[in-house]
Parts: sequence; structure tokens; C-alpha cells
Amino acid sequence: MVSAGGRHEAGGRPDATSDEHVARRLAAALAAGRVEFHLQPIVELPSGRTVALEALARWHDDQLGPVPPDRFVAVAERTGLVGELGRRALHAACRDAASWAGADAIVVNVNVSPLQLTDPDFAHVVADALARTGLAPARLCLEITEATAVEDLCLTDRRLGVLRELGVQVALDDFGTGYSSLTVLRDLPVDAVKMDRAFVAHITSDARDAVLARLIVDAAHAMGMRVCAEGVETTEQARQLVALGCDRAQGWLFSAALRADDPRLADAVRGTPLVTRPIADHDASLPLAGSEELLLVTRADGRIAFASAAAVQLLGTAPGDLLGTRLEDHLAPADGPSGAGPETGDGGSVPAEGTRRHVARRAVRGVRRWLDVTTRVLRDDDGRPREALGVARDVTAVVSAELELAESEQRFRRAFDEAPIGMAMTTLDGAFLRVNTAFAAMLGLSPDDVMRRTVAELTVDEDLEADRTNLAQVRRGEVDVHDVRKRYRHATGRPVPARVRAALVEGRDGTPPYLLAHVLPDVGEG
Repeated sequence: MVSAGGRHEAGGRPDATSDEHVARRLAAALAAGRVEFHLQPIVELPSGRTVALEALARWHDDQLGPVPPDRFVAVAERTGLVGELGRRALHAACRDAASWAGADAIVVNVNVSPLQLTDPDFAHVVADALARTGLAPARLCLEITEATAVEDLCLTDRRLGVLRELGVQVALDDFGTGYSSLTVLRDLPVDAVKMDRAFVAHITSDARDAVLARLIVDAAHAMGMRVCAEGVETTEQARQLVALGCDRAQGWLFSAALRADDPRLADAVRGTPLVTRPIADHDASLPLAGSEELLLVTRADGRIAFASAAAVQLLGTAPGDLLGTRLEDHLAPADGPSGAGPETGDGGSVPAEGTRRHVARRAVRGVRRWLDVTTRVLRDDDGRPREALGVARDVTAVVSAELELAESEQRFRRAFDEAPIGMAMTTLDGAFLRVNTAFAAMLGLSPDDVMRRTVAELTVDEDLEADRTNLAQVRRGEVDVHDVRKRYRHATGRPVPARVRAALVEGRDGTPPYLLAHVLPDVGEG
């Protein structure tokens, strides 16, 4: 048996696990096309629909059996085979993606080795793969590891800049495992961040991991990048990620890596969701639910540069999908004096300062969302607006209660005004607050004529003392309802006998109580 260092047994046979032997077998497999490239779906959250596929190398050798990717990729890097392995991966991934009918929006992700990135000819390899397969550059995303980027930021920046000029996308893989993550986000031309599986594994059981994941999501979004979580295996993990505002996910919950000819892959490419259980965006059991406040940063041109995780909960839109759009694309000015917005200041681009009420243009889980948005404009030294910081708070419950109350009051007023019997609302001092047509008609007056008088002015003199006694009992809290017979004074001067049931109604929100009276002609009198 030969050790990993390449020593031989007494018989002289090479160790089957040595780098040298694995490299020879790998070279032969590459030449014969026996290294396969499977595809693992990357889905958007919370829909579970496939938006991208990552190409992953798989190798089963006749002698070595299945060889793990981390083993043969490491050997390829140490023995100079990684260039050929990467070239074949690029061509296979681009060829497969170009063949998917009706999937023009699906992106294919290909991992790039650190050695490939330092190769001055690597951009030509990428351009050749695109040209040979006919794949649109925007549908190719190259994944580089954070560790690779950190080693030499300047070199990485230059090489990525050349690749971006081709029109391809770039993703930062295994994010969060390096030592200069925020520097990498700030300095590199990257479209997306892939959160390392180490942050996902305990995201539903460890609040610290959930907090760290949220920091990664918000930091990436602040730089205008999408976030994809790797290693998602449970629905609970996916729900937590949605609550934190994560845009995409990848893992066994959705699908393992599939062969290019697998029917399940074809279904995924056509838009079939890869999860049967719905991924809710709120769950009381989550260790860290999304914030109830939505933080928005708007650039001087009026477009959104940052949105916090609450965008999913309040607007039904992933934070990454808000970037580059305008606030009015998602929020409409509410009706009424509290919703004058979205007014603009300083040339009509930056939202005006102050608090305005808006309503989300789309229903979130079937509910129309109302938001109070408070905006503060940040300015350069010369006074010109640089950006606007907005905080949106969900006031749906408050507005719903107000609307329900208003609707209830409207129904009451309609019933009051259209009632066939006399109806009157008065203060405890006898001033009329509201009367209906039937009551006014009993007295030969119009409602407006009644409103200009008091109960005492419309009551015959002999019944005034009884009215004063009844009101005194109400003021002392001795009774809440009075059933009385009394006489009103008609417009012609004649008495109008009536039966009156007057009930005390407590005021709302500190307003004074009032009396609600039902008045019927007393046909047994007079």
C-alpha cells in the first residue's frame, strides 16, 4: 500500500490514493469525457422557483470508484489539471444552458479555481466557451471563493473587471468564512454573495447564527448585491432566510445536483417550484423574525440603493429586487391629508422630508399594506441632496381599524338618517348633534331648523321640569335609559305628544357622552 505521499509497497505498485495516481486517472477521464457535470438548482425565495443552476463536477472512476469533488479538484490544482477541468466545466455548463428551450432567464453558475483566476488567458477561455455555445454572457455567473479574493484584492479586482466587460456575472462563494468580508464587498465588482452553509446549519436553533446571517444579508444588500444561502436542508431554515430578507437559496431541501438529462431538471427550468410545502415569510418559532421597520436608502436620482429585510414582509418583494427601482413603483400615495406623498424635493428626485402615508401597490399575502414613511434627506457640503434615508412602519392594523370604524359610522348614519321613526342625538345640555328627517317632520320643521334650536326650545313649558329632572338623574349616573312621554312644540305652536326612549352613549377617545333618542308619535295622547 502506498501512502498519500506516494511511497510504494514492497511489490512496487503505486498507492491508489496518491496524488500522482489520482492525477493520472483524472487526466485520462478528462480526455475520455468521463468527468460529468451535474446541475444543482438555485431558487428564489420564497417562491421556490429555479432562477439559476450551479455546475458541479462528478467523477466515478473504474478503479477508484466515486471520487469526492474536494479530493479530485484539489489534486487538479496541485498537478496542473485544473485549467483543463475548468475549461470543460465552462463548456459543458454553457452548452447545457444554451440548450434549455424557453429558459432565457435561467443563469448557469460555474466555480472558478484560484489558479484559473490568476491565469491571464482565463478571460479568453470564458469568451471561447460563450462563443462556441452561443450562450448570452448575462446567463453565465462565475463563482469565486472569498478566500481567493482576499489573497490579492487588487489582482482579483483587475481580473474580475475584465470578466465583467464580457458581460458575465460574478458571485462571491463561501462568503463569511474569510477575514476581510466587508472589504471584499466594498472593493470587488461582484453581483451576488453566496452565504456559506456554516451560517445556515444552525440558523433556526442558534440566535447568534441568525443574527450573523442577517448582518451578511443587510451588508450585501447595502452594496447592491443579491444573497444566496447555501446548504439549505429544511423548510424551517428557508423560512428563517425569507424572514431575514435573503433573496435565493440552494440545497437539498430543493434538489440535489442532477444530471443534465434528468426530467426533474427540465421541470425546474420550466418554472415548476421545487418545494411542495409553502415557504412562509413569518413564523413565531423563528429565532430572529424580520424587523417590522423597513429601511430604505434612495440615491439622488430617486432610485433605491438599499432595502432591509422587512421588504419581504411589508412589500412582498425581496430586497434585491427593489434595488434600482423607484419608491413610487412600490408605494402609492394614500388618500387623505396624511398621505400627500410621494412628493419630491430638490428637482423631483429625492423624496421630500417628513412623514407621509402610503399604500403598497401589491397585496402582501392578500392584505393591502399601509405604511407611514418617514424620510430624512442627507446632503453634501454644498447643500445638494446626496441620498434620502427612509423608515417605513406598518400601520395596516391602525388604518384597517380606522376604515372599519368609518364604515361602521357610515352605516350608522345611513340607518339613522333613513329611519322611519324620529331619531335625535343631543348633548347632556340639550343641544342637538344630529337629527333625522322623520323627527324634524313630526315638528313641521327641516333638520337644519331643528339643529339651530335646543331640546328645551322645542319642548312645551309644562314638560320642561320633567326633562330637567331626567337629565339630572343621567348626569348623576343613576340611570342610563329613560322611557318617557312628553310633548314637543310643533312649528304651528300646537303640542306634539311623543314617546321618547333616550339612552346615554359614552363618548369615544375622551369625547363627552351624549343622548341617543328614539321618538314616536304618541297616538294615545292628545
